Amino acid sequence: MSIKANIAKHYRIRIGVMALFMLVACAMFYNDGFNVYPEEGKAYTQYHELKAKYADDQADELQTEWDKIADEHGWEKEGALLKQRTESDIAIQKYIAVGVGVAFLFFAFKLIKTIGNWVAIDEKQISSSSGGSIAFADVTEIDKSRWKKKGIANISGSKGEKILLDNWIYNQEPTDTIMRKLEDNVNHDLIVGGAPEADDADDDDTDNEKTDSDAQEKTSE
Repeated sequence: MSIKANIAKHYRIRIGVMALFMLVACAMFYNDGFNVYPEEGKAYTQYHELKAKYADDQADELQTEWDKIADEHGWEKEGALLKQRTESDIAIQKYIAVGVGVAFLFFAFKLIKTIGNWVAIDEKQISSSSGGSIAFADVTEIDKSRWKKKGIANISGSKGEKILLDNWIYNQEPTDTIMRKLEDNVNHDLIVGGAPEADDADDDDTDNEKTDSDAQEKTSE
């Protein structure tokens, strides 16, 4: 009987949300760096150059002249609200846009890469969409050092093959079943960094029995 675990929906959603967030952020910083900040810098500079031509008691004349210029360019008319944007400010926005754009490409590539990914096991071997297949007789190590806390295990084969089991990336129930079936078909001496699933289940049952026993003793007291 073959058991197959596909990429979990929640994992794809999370990667998709991250990609979308990075895309929106990239667009915002790009717009600031190439459009908004340069225009704000120009408005600030032109306003203060114009202001220098008028005396303090000519505020009305200054405002009238500035209103014409602001209307022409679509700039802020209130001089006090204009923002100074230096070349350094503009460059920072552009650098951030590039950095966030790279992050978007990373998550987008990761999302595309998950399409059709799976891990499976049958009566003879464990296999995955990206790591090939490893016959039970060719398994050299099952690294479970991160399995108990994170649900991650690395399966190694005699020819250097590597297969990742991750019950968060892949649907949890079939992934856990694949791990149990794999352990049923290999020597447990190959398991490192953790105990076989059967042993863990026995330990949990023992702990539950002890807890129930302690509870009954306290009740009787």
